Amino acid sequence: MQTLFPSYVLKTLHILNAAGHEAYVVGGAVRDLLLGREPGDYDITASARPEEVAAVLGEAGYLLVENLGANFGVVAAVTEGHALEIATFRNERYTYGRDAHRPVEVWYCDTLEEDLSRRDFTVNAMAMDAEGTLYDFYGGRRDLKARLLRTVGDPKKRFAEDALRMYRACRFVAQLDFTYAEGDDTAE
Repeated sequence: MQTLFPSYVLKTLHILNAAGHEAYVVGGAVRDLLLGREPGDYDITASARPEEVAAVLGEAGYLLVENLGANFGVVAAVTEGHALEIATFRNERYTYGRDAHRPVEVWYCDTLEEDLSRRDFTVNAMAMDAEGTLYDFYGGRRDLKARLLRTVGDPKKRFAEDALRMYRACRFVAQLDFTYAEGDDTAE
């Protein structure tokens, strides 16, 4: 059986699952795999809190990057010469000011669906488990097939949260040859 993920990614998912946590590959890696492209990197989201991720992966022999992203619920880990970011299911609040790109508040949530709801575009708001099961609550696969870039939820809110998302939209439209669709993920 051919696997979707490299061995170091599968190993990480299995270690987190064996410790009783949900863990998924998320975001651009899922999008790229569904498009038949080789992902540049693999991000993982998990139900485990950062200290739990650090404890489980540290015990498994991973090199942990201390405090990098910890205030955003992210643990940076290295295994088999590959870096991974493992983020706890979370949500966030942005504000205008000196650095509107970074959330002013981050809180943990309990479900994959809520974690994916905060993401920028439907095509980046999908996740896969170790077996390759796709979790797509916001129509990302539909939009991939239609070659559309659409926000998760209200576009005005998404872009107001983080203005860099407008640049990301332009980049994705250009790189993926997609059409930007005005309207949220509930639009057909």
